[in-house]
Amino acid sequence: MEPSLLELLCCPSCKGALKLQGERSEDGRIVSGTLACLGCQAEYPIVRGIPRFVSSDDYLRNFTLEWKIHSKTPYDEELGVPLNDFWFRTRIGLGREAVSGKLVLDAGCGSGRYLKLIRDWNGTAVGLDYSFAIDSAAENLWPDGNVHLVQGDILNPPFRRAVFDSVFSSGVIHHTPDPPRAFSSLSSLVKEGGEISVWVYPDEGVLGKIPNRVGALYRAVAKRIPDRALYRLCRSAQEKLPFPSVLYENFFDLSNSLAKGHVHPRQAVYVLLPFWSLSPYKEWRVMDTYDFLSAKYKFFYSYNQVIRWFQKEGLVEVQKSEFPVGARGMKPNAARAQSGASILQNTAVRT
Repeated sequence: MEPSLLELLCCPSCKGALKLQGERSEDGRIVSGTLACLGCQAEYPIVRGIPRFVSSDDYLRNFTLEWKIHSKTPYDEELGVPLNDFWFRTRIGLGREAVSGKLVLDAGCGSGRYLKLIRDWNGTAVGLDYSFAIDSAAENLWPDGNVHLVQGDILNPPFRRAVFDSVFSSGVIHHTPDPPRAFSSLSSLVKEGGEISVWVYPDEGVLGKIPNRVGALYRAVAKRIPDRALYRLCRSAQEKLPFPSVLYENFFDLSNSLAKGHVHPRQAVYVLLPFWSLSPYKEWRVMDTYDFLSAKYKFFYSYNQVIRWFQKEGLVEVQKSEFPVGARGMKPNAARAQSGASILQNTAVRT
């Protein structure tokens, strides 16, 4: 933990200020200690350099397992193609120009693939995750003074209000017990003139709605299987079932068709096997299959439902994402203030 990160944090229970106690530092980074609330007297530990505002991964244990095994699977360096750049633009609606020089929160950062993208695009990245995937992100990205990691709950985030230039959450809040509340919590963290973007599982069109209903039947069975046993089953299925290779070719062709709102013939696979990834990369298919079947909470939304979240929070200039279903919007009524990135960038040193 960089000492300057404390300026962004607050007690998730009472939103009081935090005081650092009993810290131990190595090379200028705080590796252990306690954050004590000056209001309600709650205490939160810093473990392995990460402030921890939850003591368990609770309903997200499956993701701790997933990102421990697949810590590097979603990184472009492993895939050999700029897939994360593509998803960032089509799902989240942001590009290099939108994050460069900005303080950006990735809410539900997993093993950190988008944090790396933000850092590489000259942004200051803050990653929040409920699960112990946050440790996988640390292994992948630290030491780096422009990447900051926090373990905490999206529904009750441990950050001060209105401190981020940009907040986004891709494929995460639909795994919480209350996605609309999760969106509202994240919206409160955006400064005036800043942006928030979310992408959630779509419930649009017949070829979207039918797989969602069929998938619920598969998950009703899968939830009775222990996480590790389910993972082994997913891996075995992807390694042994003889699916035609043509299903996995030209992944960008499929993704671009979906992003443009077109129906693609390979979508027919999802009607009967909605958990079956069409990625050409085996490890990604294993990861996606397990991800689909193992999540305790899994909600699906239409564009209209998501747009109403933005309207309820008073956000303006709301735009749909290219890839269903996502949107981005802006906090209104003020010109963009001096970039919040300065809070951290003044002291952050790339190592």
